[in-house]
Amino acid sequence: MNLPKVIRKELEEEYREGRLVPGQPIDEKALALRFKTSRTPVREALLLLSANGLIDIQP
Repeated sequence: MNLPKVIRKELEEEYREGRLVPGQPIDEKALALRFKTSRTPVREALLLLSANGLIDIQP
């Protein structure tokens, strides 16, 4: 499984478990540090979540 999908899956699980709540800001930099990666895979994961309607990406 590629890294963006791993990150997406982890964030989906956190939403289901209530550790992340709708409207809560998501810090790309913190996620990149947490997953020991650059921000690019994090952004790709967030785009996947957005495409599934789980998050809204704000400029």
